[in-house]
Amino acid sequence: MLYDTRRDGDSNRGHDRDVVLDGKLLRLNLQAAMVEHLTRQGRPARFDLMLQVRNDARPEVIDNPTVTWDVPTFRVATLTIPPQQFASPEQMRFCEALSFTPWHALPEHRPLGEINAVRREVYLASSALRHKVGKTAQAEPTGTEHLRFDVGLT
Repeated sequence: MLYDTRRDGDSNRGHDRDVVLDGKLLRLNLQAAMVEHLTRQGRPARFDLMLQVRNDARPEVIDNPTVTWDVPTFRVATLTIPPQQFASPEQMRFCEALSFTPWHALPEHRPLGEINAVRREVYLASSALRHKVGKTAQAEPTGTEHLRFDVGLT
């Protein structure tokens, strides 16, 4: 299995990071690790999506990153990326126009709190600057794209 060990909020574009691949800690670029794993080795990559439920989430808990949540963590899904051609020129052009944001969600699933309000503004500004510098138009998928991206969620 392939796991990205970076912490939430770390930039991932063009930078090296620690990646665990089949139990071995490697210092790789994540894109290079995905090409190696999915394309060259022809193996699936699986990522567990985890959730912590906190029923007493008050602003002083949500807005204080030093508070440890001593509640269980549950796996709610596994994202599986089957072996495939990864990082083709067409895929890279398509992906360069996208922006990741946790706010691409149902309203009841969007991030809460003051820290996340600031984080949202940073994501938007970062995306706008990246698209301006890269001279790419910001676009979202329409569902009519014909690129091959195989991903499964269980």
